[in-house]
Amino acid sequence: MSSIDWDALPLPALSERAYQRRERQRIPIRQTDYSHRDPSFEAKLKDIGLEIHGYSRWFNSYSISLPSEDFNLEELKALYTDREVELIPVRTLGRLEAPQTSPVLDETPIPSAAAAPTSHLYKYGQAWAQTEMVHGEALHDLGYDGSGMLIGVIDGAFFNADNIGPLYQVFQQGRVLATYDFVNGDTNVFRPVGSHGTRVWSIMAADLEPQFVGSAPRASYVLLRSEDDESESKVEEDNWIFAMEFADSMGVDVINSSLGYNVFDTDPSYFPSDMDGRTAIVTRGAVMAHRVGMVVMNSAGNSGASSWRIITAPADADSILSIGAVDSLGQVAAFSSRGPTADGRIKPDVSAQGVLTAHLGTSGTVTRGNGTSFSSPLLAGFVTCFWQANPNATNYEIMDWVRQSASHYARPNNDIGYGIPNFQFAMELSGTLSPNPSIFYPNPSAGASYVKMKSDEKATYQIIDINGRVVADGSLGFARNDRILFPLGAANGLYQVRVIQGDEVTVEKVLLQRP
Repeated sequence: MSSIDWDALPLPALSERAYQRRERQRIPIRQTDYSHRDPSFEAKLKDIGLEIHGYSRWFNSYSISLPSEDFNLEELKALYTDREVELIPVRTLGRLEAPQTSPVLDETPIPSAAAAPTSHLYKYGQAWAQTEMVHGEALHDLGYDGSGMLIGVIDGAFFNADNIGPLYQVFQQGRVLATYDFVNGDTNVFRPVGSHGTRVWSIMAADLEPQFVGSAPRASYVLLRSEDDESESKVEEDNWIFAMEFADSMGVDVINSSLGYNVFDTDPSYFPSDMDGRTAIVTRGAVMAHRVGMVVMNSAGNSGASSWRIITAPADADSILSIGAVDSLGQVAAFSSRGPTADGRIKPDVSAQGVLTAHLGTSGTVTRGNGTSFSSPLLAGFVTCFWQANPNATNYEIMDWVRQSASHYARPNNDIGYGIPNFQFAMELSGTLSPNPSIFYPNPSAGASYVKMKSDEKATYQIIDINGRVVADGSLGFARNDRILFPLGAANGLYQVRVIQGDEVTVEKVLLQRP
């Protein structure tokens, strides 16, 4: 663990862009927007043998390292009896097991070409299925690709991200605005100690047509390393807070954090009862990030099949979008952490593909992996594009429209939350896009179409071919935004889709047009 040289950091407390983000959302300037570091107090800490790791302006707190296990804390308490300062002791620790949100990776490169419709702005290649599931292509087709938006990626090391062609071009184009490593206290986030950050970032930033296109291929980025890839300790929570404050200072719009904290190597671990939205320091930091106008996207965690099972901090925060994982059929992944929070709230908030999610490996080839670490950046990129389409919206409105667009909004559960977002529908909810006159979309369909009814009442459907045969039927748990699925063996052509909702029967022709 290295101490952070705060005087060498390249930013004032708030940049002009950070002020503008607050102004757009009518967020007042608060005391927490300014540093209240006290050099004389810091000198006293050093005099009694303490190392200052960092300072948080949001919490007016110091992160310190104790010189030994038997250090007399009374000396420490005597220094701040007359002040409201929280002191957070941390330690340097050794190597750990893989963190909870580490992805399960398949390092075998997958074919460079994939069947996907050619009628869209981008040739998504291997990213098509995960894009189409949430209708992110609807944003891109309208020109909303993240341009002018700033995403902060808080993660582990970004090994080789500055050399991989599809990511190197982001540097060449001047769209990486800053990097900082809060583990080592410098700007080198590319150390060969881990590639988690690289893989996560590629899901948003990469543009490798026709093999792979990320969810925000024209956004700008701030790459911040808070995670020590070789240990798991509470100091990483402090680093996360520092990284989040740095992102705030830069004027970041959307944060992706594919990290989670519950069990530590030697520091006291959290209990499930602590996942209550107000105990963990990172959770409190996530709430602060929302208060200053950012949208925070955080992976729910990969503990669904373990004894822990529930979400990890800061996914328990009430002011962020916590992201679960589903497979290509929209079914919850066994590993995806579940809700509810300890205080009974629905979690995760929404879900996206986190099983065999396409991304770039450290060699720049397209590969696949499993984890909520991957479903989170997939949605973070599209949420950024969605906010680009609604520049006058508040962060709360953006999150609310995303939840409302999701497949289980009327009947949320603690497996996938409010369900799988639909950004086509979100655009309609926000008023940016006129409602599609068809109740089925997309039409033509590539095998699945959404149903958009007037009410949330439960419904059933039938798919009927030109010979009058019912080739598929099913129920719609949320008829305002649920999917009908054509059977895999169905031939391309015109079908009649009939939806029965109470006494109302709606019939429309849908063209099946698989690639």
